[in-house]
Amino acid sequence: MTKIFKVFASFIITVVLFIFFLELFARYKNPSWHESDPNLGWKLKSNFSHNYQNYDQNGNLYYSNFKTNEDGLRVYGNTNSDLKILILGDSFTADPYSSNSKMWFSVMSDEISHYTSKDVVAYAGGGGGYGTLQEYLLLKEINKKYSYDIFILQFCSNDFGNNLFEEETAGNNFNQFFKRPYLTKKGNIIFYESFFANLFRSKLIGESKFFNKILFLYSKTIKEKKLNQFYRNKNYKDSLEITNLLLKKIRSIVNLDNAYMVNCDYNLNGRNKDWKLISKKNGFIPLELPNLDIEKSIKNNKNIFYRDLGHYNDLGNLIFGKSTFKELIKYHNFNF
Repeated sequence: MTKIFKVFASFIITVVLFIFFLELFARYKNPSWHESDPNLGWKLKSNFSHNYQNYDQNGNLYYSNFKTNEDGLRVYGNTNSDLKILILGDSFTADPYSSNSKMWFSVMSDEISHYTSKDVVAYAGGGGGYGTLQEYLLLKEINKKYSYDIFILQFCSNDFGNNLFEEETAGNNFNQFFKRPYLTKKGNIIFYESFFANLFRSKLIGESKFFNKILFLYSKTIKEKKLNQFYRNKNYKDSLEITNLLLKKIRSIVNLDNAYMVNCDYNLNGRNKDWKLISKKNGFIPLELPNLDIEKSIKNNKNIFYRDLGHYNDLGNLIFGKSTFKELIKYHNFNF
């Protein structure tokens, strides 16, 4: 028994050391820009800086310089600028597919600056995979600290599903629904409860690149639950209802006329066709020109995507940012 125990103990120690050094290597080579958060699920790291190596849709190498401030916001411009813009969103805003200076919100800020001859600063926050509740909770945390003249909520079609507990937990994206908070119809905030969900919400496991990779690969082997037409229709309706409630909550904090929404998904299929409707319903001004210009660029076979063919590279962000500005000036001349 002693020999067997020694062999077993040696095996366990070897595995633990292997995982430990693999984790160190992964964090050094490609560090995560997210960290665990008990309220938000995850958030952008504070005072973080790294140069990421990226590839566009044609396999061309490019680099992105990613930086955050003490509150985990990407900042572009002088913080003492005349015009201040706060942008909240998901991976299209928060993830390092382009440098801080080349993101769509930075391009937009430069266009505003040239147009007004004023200095402009953009504060951009959120996180990859964020739903509307997380953006609302983040806004509550930072709203008193940051003053802003313009507010932009960056939306995406998958936010509808992300916002509904019953819908997302019927899928296989464990990396998100294990960690994400959800708002119920009664106004309560809940998390998915299970042994493994609690484990992955802990800092040690939740921030591990090794264990998150294992969870991601496991997710690929699990099929999403099949829903009949009744439950599909119910999810469709309920997700619109929850999203509408969350937008109302965000708008109650943003006490500005200059509150806008942009949608980084140009496909107006399913629930996404309703994004402009619920935007207007809650006092936001929807900006749709960026979607039209992105669609036009795709038809013209422009190289606008990161290699995942979903997120924008430098050119995609340039087009989206310029288009956002073009539509903004339809509503005011920035005289404030």
